[in-house]
Amino acid sequence: MHKVRLLFIFVLFSLPVVADSGAGITLMLLESSFRGPDWHSFSESSGMQNRLSPGIRAGAFLDIPLRRRFLLHPEIAWSLRTLEYGNGDEWIREYRQALELGAFIKRRLNARGRSFYWMTGPELILLTDDALQEGSSGQVSSYPPYSTVYLDLTAGIGVQTLSGLMFGFRYAFEVIPYSDLTLTFIDTIGIELGYLF
Repeated sequence: MHKVRLLFIFVLFSLPVVADSGAGITLMLLESSFRGPDWHSFSESSGMQNRLSPGIRAGAFLDIPLRRRFLLHPEIAWSLRTLEYGNGDEWIREYRQALELGAFIKRRLNARGRSFYWMTGPELILLTDDALQEGSSGQVSSYPPYSTVYLDLTAGIGVQTLSGLMFGFRYAFEVIPYSDLTLTFIDTIGIELGYLF
């Protein structure tokens, strides 16, 4: 009974916040690549280089007003990222599906009917499936990922029109290594198209 009362109080106090919030959807085109000291050493010794690695991310968000044009910007999204590297005709490509949970601080700057913004914050990356890997030899294999949980730090800028259309850019870098055995991380750049209802 005590838990029900706490839940009721939480919902009651949350209603004004949700009522003042805006909700929206977002779609991003992604480009991911490896970085880090161990990747640099591996790249130099093997000749392997990062290659074009497109991906996609789709999700929903809330814009919850805080104060002075600051907003809390939580997001939930599904993503499919690829990581490709190679040397000449030889290449390896990995696929990673994930559920992404972001908690960002957003700042609006209004000018001439448009709202420019910047945002930053952490994002939890939860891999939802085994990693899939294919190579130039035609071999395809799947394996449990080295880790199923990653943490990104994200920064972005963009513009939002009065009609609610949003266009922006994001950069995210992992702060948890790609695996426990190597200091290799993943950077991701994204072009975002969104709509605020």
